[in-house]
Amino acid sequence: MSSLPSSINNTNSSTNNTLIVLLYATNILLPIFIAGTSTALSTWVIPMILTNPSSKSAIYQFNTTVARGGRFLQPLSRFLAASFAALTLLVSQHPDQSVAAHWKYWAFGTVVLVSNAPYEIIAVFPVNDRVEALGKRNRDGDGDLSEIERKELVALLRSWQKWNMGRVALVFLAGVIALWTTFDTLANK
Repeated sequence: MSSLPSSINNTNSSTNNTLIVLLYATNILLPIFIAGTSTALSTWVIPMILTNPSSKSAIYQFNTTVARGGRFLQPLSRFLAASFAALTLLVSQHPDQSVAAHWKYWAFGTVVLVSNAPYEIIAVFPVNDRVEALGKRNRDGDGDLSEIERKELVALLRSWQKWNMGRVALVFLAGVIALWTTFDTLANK
């Protein structure tokens, strides 16, 4: 039993419930945005880069795309994982046991999102680094890559398309977990 006045306990409970509702919405909507944007990179942006007849320009476009993704999508993904983790904690402490019982699903969603980091390090970042290295090696060259290097660039971009969809799948899975958990929580209230 708390020694705080009931008006303070009610305020804290109301604030926590409002925060939980905001995090539920964030954890459903943000994965849709991130997965949609990342899917567009693989299905629209990379195919357009592949049509570029200039290898130097294609490398520049790819590196710019990766840099912007790092500036915008990476912080959003980190925020999303933190949001799932915060919701795990808040839900686990909820006074309504039908709500509190769902903490493990939010925890699973957190693990799914956090697993994206090692996946990127193993599968995606080496491709980014290799494309960047091709660009650096040819920056002062005659203006374009050799035929062998051009084929390697195309293979790297196609590989990036595939590996990027793995990231999409993890974020999408987290979004499905959030949607299912939210609906299940509402159904059990």
